[in-house]
Amino acid sequence: MTITPSTRYIYPYAWDLAVIANQARYPTHPSVPVLLGADIVTDELYLTTEELEHTGLSHPSIRPITLQEAARIQGDFVIPSHVVGLDLIPQIGVRRLIRNCRIKVDFPALLKKAVNVNELIVKHETVIDSRSNTLTVTSSNETLTGLVSLGDVTVYRTIQPNEKIEDATLLGVQTSQSGGRCLFEQHAFLDIRVKIPFKTSIESHILKTYRKTTSEGRTLDLQLMEAIKKEQQQDQRTMVEERVPVVVLGKEKASQSPHYCGELPTTV
Repeated sequence: MTITPSTRYIYPYAWDLAVIANQARYPTHPSVPVLLGADIVTDELYLTTEELEHTGLSHPSIRPITLQEAARIQGDFVIPSHVVGLDLIPQIGVRRLIRNCRIKVDFPALLKKAVNVNELIVKHETVIDSRSNTLTVTSSNETLTGLVSLGDVTVYRTIQPNEKIEDATLLGVQTSQSGGRCLFEQHAFLDIRVKIPFKTSIESHILKTYRKTTSEGRTLDLQLMEAIKKEQQQDQRTMVEERVPVVVLGKEKASQSPHYCGELPTTV
């Protein structure tokens, strides 16, 4: 099996923006043409006993965590997300989503002929940990597992104010308006399990394509985070304007505000 070196980047934006940008890909996105569709198979929230008591929830679908789940995610109970009515990032606990994604195959012609498929079903497991501000996405192919094994592990996490990060490339420009920093880490794995000519060359081609896709993905992340940040700033400005006194806004603009209650009296 071939495993790529870990790729590390620093985003000049807060972690929550990185989560929103990453999840904006699903089920499809015009900038991600290889993703043909995605269906959510599992969407659950993992809570400790203390966290569950804090929510005050009581529902028949709440179940104890299994030993297999507990080995990967800290918690005592599991709740279907629709019961809680979650935002994308939970306020407490750990959210786990599993999607079956249809991925367009970009294999060399020789391998395409050998496997005789044009798309793969790839499982994407997304773990959004609000305790540590960490997003982990693990992907692995669900089809052709006897012929090829491929996937990657992607992590986005908050960089603490005084934390020093080595061997990572800064993307974009850090400003006072950025609101924080986020570390991106990713590595991929590939194992062609069938005997075909030029196997090493084919693996090299696939990994080269993967690196290109990864680079494009970082560009998309930045574009989405910048757009989300601008939208949030615009929403904040709108809220401020709606609360500004009429004498500042002017009669015409103020009268359009839902908070407008008529003209202020003139001081003599």
